[in-house]
Amino acid sequence: MSPLTRPTGPEPERTYWARRGVLAVAVVTTIALAGWVLSMLFGSNSATASPEPAPNAPTLASDAPVAPSTTPTPPPSASASASATRSASASASASASKPVTPSPTPTTPAAPQVCAATDVALAVNGATSVKSGSPTSLSVAFTNQGSLACKLDFSRTPLTLKIYSGTDRIWTSADCTSWAPTGVKPLAASKSYTFKEEWPTLRSAPGCKLLNIYLQPGTYVATAVLPGGQPAQLIMQLHG
Repeated sequence: MSPLTRPTGPEPERTYWARRGVLAVAVVTTIALAGWVLSMLFGSNSATASPEPAPNAPTLASDAPVAPSTTPTPPPSASASASATRSASASASASASKPVTPSPTPTTPAAPQVCAATDVALAVNGATSVKSGSPTSLSVAFTNQGSLACKLDFSRTPLTLKIYSGTDRIWTSADCTSWAPTGVKPLAASKSYTFKEEWPTLRSAPGCKLLNIYLQPGTYVATAVLPGGQPAQLIMQLHG
């Protein structure tokens, strides 16, 4: 027979069965104790992790339903982009509404205009007693009576200086261009320009010609005139 079913030895058989019984009880007790310890450990962790809700605590099922938001929350990148767009639009609107002050443009003084004959006063000066056959000096003064500077343009408003004795034409600057002023002369307000010419007490003819003919004593009148302006005169007494 097997030793497990029928113990053999110097001791009585019941002694061996008693020892086996004690050993079996010890093994069972150890296994039971180990199971209890394990159940206590795992049962405590489960209770801590998932506590039972209180009997009177309301559950999510009994809470009032929460209405979902109708306005979706834009992602952070979209919100930042929209904010930047609004900021740029506001800046552009502010820039557009702000009046732009133009930079001052340097102004160049206007060039003087041509003197109007009505704004120029003439005066003829010279000797009033002249000897026949002796040259005499005549001067014509042009005075700007306007409030602005102007320029005398003798190509547009030529001066004519002439000498008559009664109705007898004696001498005139129209017979020779060198006997009259030419070019352009600036004339400030209230200022004068003077032109001088010599009369040789002879008659003149076109082409800058002088006629060597003795002039009789008498009254001779020198007249200066600009087209459209007032003439000026100098009365001379010619004697032999």
